[in-house]
Amino acid sequence: MYQHLILPLDGSPLAEAAIPYALELARNFDSKITLLRVLLPASQLFTELGSAQDVTMMMELHKREQELAQQYLKAKAGSLKQEGYNVSAHLAEGISVADFIVRESDALDADTIVMSTHGRTGVGRFLFGSVAENVLRHAEIPVLLIRSKASDRNL
Repeated sequence: MYQHLILPLDGSPLAEAAIPYALELARNFDSKITLLRVLLPASQLFTELGSAQDVTMMMELHKREQELAQQYLKAKAGSLKQEGYNVSAHLAEGISVADFIVRESDALDADTIVMSTHGRTGVGRFLFGSVAENVLRHAEIPVLLIRSKASDRNL
């Protein structure tokens, strides 16, 4: 256990709240860390567009989003490697982020998922759902959930 950690990141400070915990595990257990970013596929971004120009624009925006996500993961992985961690980065696309985190964790033969939760309750949780909760429910490996200090409990 704790030999290969999956650390899902979406580029936000809230998601990054889990990084110190993953690093602590990696230090103590000499773990490999895979940074995982899941983007929605381009097809999900333009289900009701009118013109070919709209589709072209959305494809360009999606390509730019992929490039930015790749740069983000590369920068994070690079800085962690410089600190001596065994880190890789993986960018994927999937309709359900939670399901894809679970599937990628299985495919990458990880043994632990370390991620933050935004800590939503009540109406916010109902409206926005909880990626972390769905990962926790469906993962067959341990999931370490870190509650972000910056969570918005009023949503």
